[in-house]
Amino acid sequence: MSEVLIFSDIHICAHKKSYERLDHCLRTLEWVFEVAAKNNIKEIIFAGDLFQDRQKIDVITYSKTFDILFKHCK
Repeated sequence: MSEVLIFSDIHICAHKKSYERLDHCLRTLEWVFEVAAKNNIKEIIFAGDLFQDRQKIDVITYSKTFDILFKHCK
C-alpha cells in the first residue's frame, strides 16, 4: 500500500489586503508538495477549504495559488 498525504483548511487569502499573509499561505502550500516529494508520496488528498471566502477571491490570490497547483500537478 502506498503512502498518502492528506491536508485541508489552508484558507488562502490576503487577509485585509495583507500580502504577507498570502505569501505565508502560498509557502505552506509549496511545503505540502515538498514534503510529499521528499517522502516519495505520489498521492495527495486535499480535504477542502482552499480559499478563505469562495464568493470573493482576489485575482492575485487565485492566480498565485493555481500557479503552484499547476506546477506540482502535471
